[in-house]
Amino acid sequence: MADWQRAYPRAEVFVAPKVAEGDRRDRLDFDCRLLDRSSGYPWDGAIATLPVESRYMTEVVFFHYASRTLVLTDLIENFEPPKLSLAMRLLTLIGGVQHPHGSMPLDMRMTFFRRSEALRQAIERMIDWNPQRIILAHGRWYERDGAAELKRAFRWVLDRDL
Repeated sequence: MADWQRAYPRAEVFVAPKVAEGDRRDRLDFDCRLLDRSSGYPWDGAIATLPVESRYMTEVVFFHYASRTLVLTDLIENFEPPKLSLAMRLLTLIGGVQHPHGSMPLDMRMTFFRRSEALRQAIERMIDWNPQRIILAHGRWYERDGAAELKRAFRWVLDRDL
């Protein structure tokens, strides 16, 4: 990121809040601002920002209004088995993050243990945006029916009495 910032010195860099906490802050050798709220950013007219905070991390979700595209980092992972080693196929199957049934990894679900209601509210907001597609950082993205994919991937929290 520091190299990128040197190449584009006028660009602002934003990071998720907990990336800049504690010993992690020492690893940020570049100027940055926190993505710690849902509005007040230069892109607000075109892109919605939604921080989703768990006990140990904050996932920041983006929704591009014009293309109806939702961008997620770790809330859903959807690894394609043919692209994985046998060991990784087993781990992704156990972790619940294997295509076509990608979801939130089990270890990450645990970080929302006491924040299930906040997670449910965030997921409901994403569903209300009615995304057509969902871009993922890990695995195959969803080209269509984004809202239905959210409902499927998060039924474990949406259908639960909290």
